[in-house]
Amino acid sequence: MAVKDEVNEVVIEELRRVYDHICRDYNEASVKILAHVGGTLGLLAYLYSGGNLFIPDQTYGRVFYATGIGLVLIPVSFLIYTLRANVWTLPISRKEIAELDNAYTKTKFLEHTKGMYMKALDEDIPLHNRKQIMLNKLTIPLLAGATILLVLKYFGG
Repeated sequence: MAVKDEVNEVVIEELRRVYDHICRDYNEASVKILAHVGGTLGLLAYLYSGGNLFIPDQTYGRVFYATGIGLVLIPVSFLIYTLRANVWTLPISRKEIAELDNAYTKTKFLEHTKGMYMKALDEDIPLHNRKQIMLNKLTIPLLAGATILLVLKYFGG
């Protein structure tokens, strides 16, 4: 049993590293999303602070204006939606630790802990991936829309 316990301890340590990495990366993605949203709202405040909507008179200019507004507002809306709270699974809860009794052997406890880390990773990685995918997919349209609005404001409106 000692070898199995040592293997389980190493596996748990690796799972802990992966779990910590996923948690840290998830939080970093949230901070990046907040920066994108805050920067975009700041840009919109700057563009429209004078009260001028700078809508061009030409039809093609209005199409570009509508495209720019759409490319800014739609990604920002999705990014704000992405910031909603998710149910994050913890590997070991306080309740489980409180319920530990003398019936657990070291091997049984290590097996239980390993299983809980595996369950937490299986449930938390999809949440992390969704947030990261949204951030990656929406950054370029957001920048394109902001660029279109800046060009129209200073060169075409």
